[in-house]
Amino acid sequence: MAARGAAMTAPDRQTQAEVLPHGVIAPVVSPIADDGSVDTSVLRAMLRRLLLDVDGVFVLGTSGEMPALPEETALEVARVAIDEVGGAVPVYLGVGDVGLERTLARIERFGSLGADILVVTTPYYFAVPDAGLTRHFTEVADAAPVPIMLYNVPQSTHNSLGLSVIRTLAEHPRIVGIKDSSGDPFLFAELLRIRGERFRVLQGREQLLGPSIWAGADGSVTSLSNIAPRLVRALSEAAADPGQRARAHQLQDETTDLARLFDQGYWLCALHVAMGELGWAVGGPRPPLVPLDEAQRAAVRAIVAKADPGWLASRDDRS
Repeated sequence: MAARGAAMTAPDRQTQAEVLPHGVIAPVVSPIADDGSVDTSVLRAMLRRLLLDVDGVFVLGTSGEMPALPEETALEVARVAIDEVGGAVPVYLGVGDVGLERTLARIERFGSLGADILVVTTPYYFAVPDAGLTRHFTEVADAAPVPIMLYNVPQSTHNSLGLSVIRTLAEHPRIVGIKDSSGDPFLFAELLRIRGERFRVLQGREQLLGPSIWAGADGSVTSLSNIAPRLVRALSEAAADPGQRARAHQLQDETTDLARLFDQGYWLCALHVAMGELGWAVGGPRPPLVPLDEAQRAAVRAIVAKADPGWLASRDDRS
């Protein structure tokens, strides 16, 4: 069933030379079977459904559990996803790792698969000063076969990209943007001042999506796009239109209400439960994460059930 006012036309195919981060980008969940293998049939079906409503897919991001997947499993996810998308929309591929040498090795393994943009987190585990972060991303961008996008997610990596580092990196011709998932609206406002035609800025938090688009953000990469890509697109379009401010407020409220499912236990585990409720057998989160308890699962089910079904990407939805 089509949602109210939702855009249902698949985005136009783009050539790699034209790709700059923009629009609704879905950070795809990696469906893993009980035996640890990639459930390729589920992954392909998920991607076919997402392609109805998104401008790009981000494979092996945080939602895709890149840090927890064995290397060969991650490679299989990437290969299958790039094959299934087939150039219909840009593919963003996560390659960040704990340090420079490991990141460069991952780029060497993954960089030839056909992704349009490689997405790189800050290194994690060790505390890295600004000079080290600047050097890290500069060397990664110099080595990458395609452009890279910065990914600021300090709650996971415990190394944050500061404004001085981002300003420097934004001048690099191979660094084309940043996904900020810090949830800091003050930082995001400063990022929009750095934004340029060749350096795009995308929001990673659902609760800040409407205000961010209104203020000039180029798009979003939010986990909710796995569940409700039509809603994310409708909010993005309304927020970009000065004549739809009231509708944008309404859609932001709906988005925020649905995103409350991420408050039930650990957010990634809740995402897996919500996907299951919509018919997507993505499996459980990778150990050592543990599934939600029954009370938390019930809370997720209730939140999903309360949402307008027209926004939800159910597996049996072929519209």
